[in-house]
Order: sequence, then structure tokens, then C-alpha cells
Amino acid sequence: MFLNSFCCYLQYGLLLLLIHLYSRQLKNDVCKLAIPRIGCGLDGLVWQKVKDILQEVFKNTPIEIIVYNYVP
Repeated sequence: MFLNSFCCYLQYGLLLLLIHLYSRQLKNDVCKLAIPRIGCGLDGLVWQKVKDILQEVFKNTPIEIIVYNYVP
């Protein structure tokens, strides 16, 4: 039970972060965003859910998103 609620908080925090990043990108006329698979390492989020959030926040925008899979 704790893990599910923890993941929900992480997903909500990620959503807020991406919305803020989206507005800053548009404000500063930045058209590319390169990020790692944010939230999927130690935080334990499932990449498909994170990807869905990314696509929802950045849909219908000219911003190109490049996701890198970091392997230490």
C-alpha cells in the first residue's frame, strides 16, 4: 500500500515539474529537451507511465524531447 501511494506522489511531483519545465521552455523559446529516464532509477517509477506523462504535457508543442537511457 505504501509503495503505491509513494509512486502516486512521485508521479504527481513529476507532472508538476514537467509542466513548469514546459512553460519555461516556451517562455525562453527552447525547442529541444534532453533528459534521462527521469524517475525510473532509484525512485522506481515505470518508464511507460513516465513516458505517458511526458507525452501528455508536451503534446501539440514544437518541443522535441530526447530521452537518454543512462547505464552506469
